[in-house]
Amino acid sequence: MTATVAPAEQRPQLPGHVEVYRDDQSLSLAIGRVLGPRLPVPAMALLLAGVGAILALAAFAGRDASLALTAAGVVWLLLTMGTTSARWPKESFHWAVPPLVRLGEYATLAWLAATADALPAAFALIAALTFRHYDLVYRLRHRAEVPPAWLNRLAAGWDGRVIIAWALLALGALPAAMYIWAGLLGAVSVAEAAVSWRRFERSRTTAGEFDELEGEGE
Repeated sequence: MTATVAPAEQRPQLPGHVEVYRDDQSLSLAIGRVLGPRLPVPAMALLLAGVGAILALAAFAGRDASLALTAAGVVWLLLTMGTTSARWPKESFHWAVPPLVRLGEYATLAWLAATADALPAAFALIAALTFRHYDLVYRLRHRAEVPPAWLNRLAAGWDGRVIIAWALLALGALPAAMYIWAGLLGAVSVAEAAVSWRRFERSRTTAGEFDELEGEGE
């Protein structure tokens, strides 16, 4: 991938960088709409409470956590971090939002997998997600684009992913199902990114050739 940037006149109106990097989907956004305006708690406090609780559960309950306790941890994360999809910290703290959301998500996935002795499967899924989040950043930075809606729905957002991971744990489907999930998500994400970057480069080349022909005509 080359560090090319789409011309300003070709850039559509897009969500803010932090909003894209959070990688929310429908449930998180709905929680934000419902609780965000009603819960008088600073956004950074909510983010830290959500992440802190998951880290504490992983440290103290660890692999021995019951299914009910893991469910409580997932619900707490959804409520705290979901609320911040509509409640923002001070602008000087915006940079901290995506890392805290990622830490909460990745730690939850690893903890849930650890309770089923499936940590390697969680690492495989996190590797696929790392590529997705890398693509979110560089697609927006260099092409002023976001992934297609169908890919975002397939990726399920951080909120959907922690629910899916818990459901797989409850069904006794770990680690096999998580390996399959990681493989499918990784393959589709890489393939779509490669095709879209190739299309972008081809459109830039075509536009450049057209500009040269116009210059020669003058």
